[in-house]
Amino acid sequence: MVNVNITSGAAATEDSANGYNGGLIAASYGSVINAFATGSITGVGAIVIGGLIGESIDSSISNSYADVTINSPGGSFVGGLLGYDKGGAVIDATDAADSYANYVGRFVGANYGGNISRSYATGDVTACGNVGVLIGYNISDSVLNGNIDHSYATWTVRGNVASSTNLGGLIGENDGGDVSYSYATGDATGGNTIGGLLGSNGQTHSQRPSGYVTDSYTTGNVTATNGNYGGGLVAGAGGVFIRDYAKGNVTASGDYAGGLVGDGGEIINSQAYGTMSGRDYVGGAQGFGSFLDGASASGNVTGRNYVGGLLGKSLGDSYGPVVILNSECDGARRLRRRPGRRECRI
Repeated sequence: MVNVNITSGAAATEDSANGYNGGLIAASYGSVINAFATGSITGVGAIVIGGLIGESIDSSISNSYADVTINSPGGSFVGGLLGYDKGGAVIDATDAADSYANYVGRFVGANYGGNISRSYATGDVTACGNVGVLIGYNISDSVLNGNIDHSYATWTVRGNVASSTNLGGLIGENDGGDVSYSYATGDATGGNTIGGLLGSNGQTHSQRPSGYVTDSYTTGNVTATNGNYGGGLVAGAGGVFIRDYAKGNVTASGDYAGGLVGDGGEIINSQAYGTMSGRDYVGGAQGFGSFLDGASASGNVTGRNYVGGLLGKSLGDSYGPVVILNSECDGARRLRRRPGRRECRI
């Protein structure tokens, strides 16, 4: 059992403040096998905290777990198992932890290019931004992959401030990593950019084709209480979604709400089940987009402008051609100014 108390009290804006902190290991550069930690960690403004390991660089971690309660008000890079992982591999691992910070995951706070396989996280997470039950912030670049496969999270994730952003059931912000054969179950509630599986899915750092989400799913309700972007699978997206599905209701106080994706990305052979509600650009499958092939949506859709049973508004124009093939919807489309019904098959 470990009980770690970080007491230097340095401000979270000081990058070197409090260094790397872990329940078992502060910083690891080797292999960790059959290890565990239980107890609690408290760090006011601590930069990197992991229930098992604070910082992991090119390490291999297998058959390990942490059952650690973490409280880090104002901190960053907080993970129930790892605070910050770069270029390593995590296999057959799990965690349990709580936190109040940025870049928070019950499993890994920030994962820079590490591959994670057959791992899971369970329980609730409440934090400010870039928050996921498995990973808070997942990054891929031209060298390191940052791929996630055969992993899952069972959860409730909440933003603890009105401006909380990039919250996802599995990953808060996925920057170019590929996700396959993974799932999340539970509800997600936050300010804006809230997704059942991923909060956002982009390719800022990656120079290779990336951001593919395949054979994955989510069940649970998604609510963006203070702005735009809500998606049953992903809120805001680049990337490609293949053979995925989302079951649950999506509600956004602003624009861009979709049963699968709020805004962007390509959707192929994927399904959405549930009711959608937003202001503008609301769709049963996608709020704003241009490529759907084999997509379907089933459920009522409600909004003000650009409301569609399948797609709220197509990109077109400078974004390139619009492609909609072999797709269908079956549900009521209700405009807040006048009721109506639309059933469609394309």
